[in-house]
Amino acid sequence: MGFFASFWAWLNGQLAAYIGTNTALVAQALEPAIVALATVYLMVWGYLQLTGRVEEPLVTGLRRLITLAVVLGCGLRMWLYNSVLVDSWPAR
Repeated sequence: MGFFASFWAWLNGQLAAYIGTNTALVAQALEPAIVALATVYLMVWGYLQLTGRVEEPLVTGLRRLITLAVVLGCGLRMWLYNSVLVDSWPAR
């Protein structure tokens, strides 16, 4: 293994650690705000349902809750799989 190959391996390791650490920090910083906005969204939807402005409340409600749970569940914890996703991406 030559100098450039070992340097390239070292640089990739350093960059992966840096990106993984900072991605986790950003996700942890944004999580409270995202959860608060999701709560406000559900409160507004509940208010609209109580006032009778929502058609088909059961079907719409289940769809909204499932969509919100999937998006928040995947989005807020996606940083845990950063190295798996980056390593599985094909190199060019």
